[in-house]
Amino acid sequence: MPALFTPAFFDELVKRLNNDADFKQKAGSIAATVLMVNTDSKTSFILTLNKGSASWSPGAADSKADFTFLGDSATWLSNHKGEAPMEKLVMTGKLKFKGSIPKIMGLRSQLGVIDRIAQGVPLE
Repeated sequence: MPALFTPAFFDELVKRLNNDADFKQKAGSIAATVLMVNTDSKTSFILTLNKGSASWSPGAADSKADFTFLGDSATWLSNHKGEAPMEKLVMTGKLKFKGSIPKIMGLRSQLGVIDRIAQGVPLE
């Protein structure tokens, strides 16, 4: 089982996304990049969504992406455990967001599927 915010975690997440019919259907018209930054460990990953498929690459806190989420380890873990959805974490300021608010609001259902699948990846 991988640790959160590691290449092994993102390998498993992408594998699960690419094998999920709901994700493929809902993200079939999406082309976007999402940068996720762990401010404690200074690790960053870019999730690339491309018309129903997903891939990841290492990132940096200043990497260019359509949407950027920055948070500490406790915040990311809280989201992973299902204790707090990303939307709530952004609205309360625990997860910082950079990007177009109207555009991200239009992707709520797709991001919800990604969140659900990510929460299913077991952690060590």
